[in-house]
Amino acid sequence: MIWKGTTVSGMSNQKPLPFKLDESLEIPKWRASTFWSKEPETLAWIERHLLKSTKINVFIDVGANIGIYSLYASSINRNVKVVSIEPIHETYVELVKNIELNKSSGQIEPVNAALSMVEGSGQMIGSDGRVGSSGAQLIIGDGQSGSSIRTMTGDQILSRQVSPRVIVKIDTDGNEFDVLRGFQKSFEKFLVESILVETTSANESQIDEILKANKFIEDITYLEIEGHSNHRRIKAGNKERTKIYSQLKS
Repeated sequence: MIWKGTTVSGMSNQKPLPFKLDESLEIPKWRASTFWSKEPETLAWIERHLLKSTKINVFIDVGANIGIYSLYASSINRNVKVVSIEPIHETYVELVKNIELNKSSGQIEPVNAALSMVEGSGQMIGSDGRVGSSGAQLIIGDGQSGSSIRTMTGDQILSRQVSPRVIVKIDTDGNEFDVLRGFQKSFEKFLVESILVETTSANESQIDEILKANKFIEDITYLEIEGHSNHRRIKAGNKERTKIYSQLKS
């Protein structure tokens, strides 16, 4: 089933999805049904930077999964280049399918790789094999029992873009600090305007330190958004937090 233009079944006050999505499998169907409610701060962040007039011309979606946020960015600004990075093969195939369903291949570039601090290869471990699932972990180098994957850096991704002004979303289930380290040259060139990153108790302080060192400051105004995922996580006792950082203007 391809879902577009209808309200989400069984949920009140839902808007139609602004893009087509293959929801024939269990997890993609769940992602479609929770699109507007799961992370409203992510939608607000994308809208703030990409709606109307904007100098942002590149959106990097690290850990794109089946592509819902990449597709949302594309749906609200057809002039922004979207790079969707997803390391799990089965989910990457679904990502490509969704891009093609929306005839967005000219705008959204899918990349089957894992971002980290070094270019090379690694292993993805802990994937449960279901399309659209999360939780897989990257181990740099060979010799593990997981699926082999190419590793790239954010600097490598941005070196392909022309005069990039960038926002970056990072959700890699624990590898976010190493992903940020791979953007260091881009940070030094002030190419990145804003970063939305999921943190854990294990990497939150490291992430805060590297971003502050590169002249980013946390934007806590997003915490005022009704339904912010952090409020739900706190109630549930989860340690993950979505944090949004903006570059300080010199």
